[in-house]
Amino acid sequence: TPGAGRIRGGGVPATTIYNNSLWDCQCDQVLNGDYAGNGVVFNNSGTFRKSAASGTTTLNGSVVFNTTGVVDVESGALLLGGGGTGGTFNAATNTTINFNNGYTFVSGATFTGSGGYYLSGGGFTVNGTLSFPNLTQSGGTLNGGNIVINGVFNWSAGTWNGVNAVTVTTNSQLNILSAADHDMASCTISNLGTVTWTGGRIRGGAYPGSFVQNFGLWDCQCDQVFNNDLGANGWVINNRGTFRKSAGTGSTTVPGSYGPVTFLNLGAMDIQTGSLLLNGGALLTSGVITGAGIV
Repeated sequence: TPGAGRIRGGGVPATTIYNNSLWDCQCDQVLNGDYAGNGVVFNNSGTFRKSAASGTTTLNGSVVFNTTGVVDVESGALLLGGGGTGGTFNAATNTTINFNNGYTFVSGATFTGSGGYYLSGGGFTVNGTLSFPNLTQSGGTLNGGNIVINGVFNWSAGTWNGVNAVTVTTNSQLNILSAADHDMASCTISNLGTVTWTGGRIRGGAYPGSFVQNFGLWDCQCDQVFNNDLGANGWVINNRGTFRKSAGTGSTTVPGSYGPVTFLNLGAMDIQTGSLLLNGGALLTSGVITGAGIV
């Protein structure tokens, strides 16, 4: 109810909550595990809703939240600080859901509504398709065998070092943002939509290496580097779509690899400003090259 205080749990064996119907949060308060021990386990098979108050309702780091039901945020923000498992979330306009200590998203996880979703800390495990209107990774590590992005994914910080393969579907968008390093060791990204790269190095390598399979538009809007800091086999970029540099007056750099030619082109290379520096060589077997800035 509005104005209510904190809910404090914990102890041994733990405080366990089973919600089979409606749990309605109407205040900006905290569910915590102040009594230590094994903390709190919240099992939601009904609807967990925040329907009032413009601030944040917090399940702190000692609260594990598992949901087979629906999480519905209609006002303010919900912070899930203790991890858990689940897959059906709705964030209404001008609201947010923040996963702040890792989470395991079940296969077919859905994110609806026009609000914002944030992955901000811990390990996030996904196997299958993530469908969402707008999701931002601002920290933590993404893990999974094969992840399919269906929507707009903003990658401002955190790593993809635990991911085997990422596919950006047709009409979907990956935005690589901020000055932070974006690490994707031993990961293959297949782009069928749009990737917009506006800041930060993209660091790859390890075994068997890091790969870009571009069938859509890869738009470089910064003077940054595909970087081999993560060692072993470095990068291979296969372009069958459009690889574009549309902003930045300096160079976007593709480094030398530890094996084959780094950049393979069967599509369009479109250098509208600055230059593309291919330190690892290129195999330009076909396709179209526009602009004079390829070095």
